[in-house]
Amino acid sequence: MSTEFEYLEEKNIVLIRTSGSYELEAEMETLKKAASKLREHNCNRCIFDHRETNVIARIMSSFNRPAVYDDLWGDRSVYAALVFRELNEDLEFYETVCRNRCWNVRIFNDYDAAIDWLSESGNFF
Repeated sequence: MSTEFEYLEEKNIVLIRTSGSYELEAEMETLKKAASKLREHNCNRCIFDHRETNVIARIMSSFNRPAVYDDLWGDRSVYAALVFRELNEDLEFYETVCRNRCWNVRIFNDYDAAIDWLSESGNFF
């Protein structure tokens, strides 16, 4: 998997663009670096652009993902938009689990809609 990080200064959003194959339960380095970038830029909004990525989201890894966010980010003021080529039931389950555990996570298949949601959400730490 390839990962690029970019800070969208005019929007105060950290952009994480991935390509290749991304297995939800195995990929921790991307999340650690995203947390670091959020702190570095003193912002609480990020967008994961997975449109060029084959994301593997197993039910149990989705169920445990909020605990990973607790460990790595800890701050529930973070807003995370995840953009996929297409949405499916596994990804919708992932979003539901995260939101039920009070994480501001939404999934999209439209990049501009994700940016709009982030622009309307949370400001600074």
